[in-house]
Amino acid sequence: MNARVGVFGGTFDPVHHAHLRMARAFADELALDEVRLIPAGQPYHRQEGPRASAAQRLDMVKLAIAADARLTVDEREIRRHRPAYTVDTLRELRAELGAAAELWFLVGGDSLAALSSWKDWRELFRLANLAVAMRPGFDPAALPPKSAKSGRPAKYLIFQIERLPVQSAPWPSRRSICPPPA
Repeated sequence: MNARVGVFGGTFDPVHHAHLRMARAFADELALDEVRLIPAGQPYHRQEGPRASAAQRLDMVKLAIAADARLTVDEREIRRHRPAYTVDTLRELRAELGAAAELWFLVGGDSLAALSSWKDWRELFRLANLAVAMRPGFDPAALPPKSAKSGRPAKYLIFQIERLPVQSAPWPSRRSICPPPA
């Protein structure tokens, strides 16, 4: 049987619950054997660099995914000593996994909206299928026509991530945290 592998990159500064929900949703929707979270070593597209070091971000991802066997961390972009481009990572993975593997490039709708500014972005679709998780409130009509309509991969999936129920509780008063001195 051919491997079904998802590639979910990001700065992960820090990795948070929404990242993990998206990774799990991709795994469920696509019946993936594995979702590789790939922290960017030197993200070229950000105005400011990450606050946490590459090693700290890698450690955070490892800790965050430890309880889910479907999620793994791929260190290749952290280990590069140059800017990390998704197309280079997908080329490497395609060479490692072989042509028969079902490789999925996993992104959020906000990333898809900016995809046409990425290095060799059309080649991404030759290397992998595309799955897009739309966050609650994201309007797909806001996608630029170039990203939304050209260079589509052989297989693609766009699905909505459900909104998390949020419970709020009042902040405890200072008095309940720090009792007055005796």
